[in-house]
Amino acid sequence: MTLIVMPAESATNLVGSGSKLFPAGPWQGRIDVVRSKGVPMSNGKPFAGYESDSGEVLSLQIGTNFALDGQDDVGEQKFFVDITVEDGDNNLSNVDVTTYKCPHWQLQRGAKRMMNLAIALGAATLVGSNGDQQWTVEEDFVEQLRSGSFDGMPIGFSVLHRKTKSEKTPIVADLESFHEVD
Repeated sequence: MTLIVMPAESATNLVGSGSKLFPAGPWQGRIDVVRSKGVPMSNGKPFAGYESDSGEVLSLQIGTNFALDGQDDVGEQKFFVDITVEDGDNNLSNVDVTTYKCPHWQLQRGAKRMMNLAIALGAATLVGSNGDQQWTVEEDFVEQLRSGSFDGMPIGFSVLHRKTKSEKTPIVADLESFHEVD
């Protein structure tokens, strides 16, 4: 009895539909799901930008995407955004986002992405006055993401293409920013 049947291309392309480069530009979609995973590793060591082999990364899957600036239709293709929330003993509450050449720059980028996401979802507050303003977000925002409270919520996002040092994937689609939707 046959167990699995699939097109030949699918059997040799283990990455699947995600291997198609997501088009650059502004988009609107919905948060499908947020998954928690560990720090990415290679040959038993954490990827560049991580100080520790322990930590947490939240991976947002954004679907039902449509272009806001005339890009090609992506059909059912999802866009994924990883947000580092913990790197060893460091977490979002104790990372300095203004430090240049931060040894745990993945966490630093995660803090910026998390704040940008909170602003876009209306979960951040602007405090201060006269040029001394700061955005704040409450601790429970991360837990709300983990628990699925924002699953199904519309979210705007902008994608850019950037070069990498990898010969296998010389260009990748990356998040430029999140933005509010009307």
